[in-house]
Amino acid sequence: ITVYLVTLLGVEHGFWVSLGALVALKFDASGTRRTAWQVLLGTVLGFAIGCGLVLLIGTNSLPLWLLLPFVVFLAVYTPGVISLVVGQASFTLFVIVLLGITDPGRLNTAEWRLLDVVLGISVSLLVSLLMWPHGVAPMVARTTRNAIYSSTNFLMSGFERIVDGPITKRSVDTLSRQSANGVQRANEAFDLALRQGRP
Repeated sequence: ITVYLVTLLGVEHGFWVSLGALVALKFDASGTRRTAWQVLLGTVLGFAIGCGLVLLIGTNSLPLWLLLPFVVFLAVYTPGVISLVVGQASFTLFVIVLLGITDPGRLNTAEWRLLDVVLGISVSLLVSLLMWPHGVAPMVARTTRNAIYSSTNFLMSGFERIVDGPITKRSVDTLSRQSANGVQRANEAFDLALRQGRP
């Protein structure tokens, strides 16, 4: 969806739209809403600080070169350690400083970044509302139920093969693969739900 919108609207830095959507997207609408607000708040903070720097520094690129190592460190360090809001603010500030070196004194980079992130957040909110309106819990329940059914079928066919003998090895092998796939999908769904960090 983001690639289509970027192509349709002719967005200058289209990858920011996709990055904004990916960062905000969670497995339920409420989680996506919560993350989207954090991404938006961080981007607005970075936008405000970056615009202040651009207006303060003007067309001299030397101060931007001096700031570059610090904003690179903040953009890399803060997202996983401090918070998503600070991480997004730091990344936005990094983008403004980096692109300000080649085109000092202009605010167009900051404006593009803000608009692209808002577009990406909008896409992620729409997608989460359409794909997971009831959240991640039904997906975890469905994959767990399927894993239990396929594992039970495999266990029963293995037991019948040992006791009765007529069940072919091929059907046991097929049920074994189905059981392993079902358990793997259930584990993945549970891990994703756990990593999402719902309140």
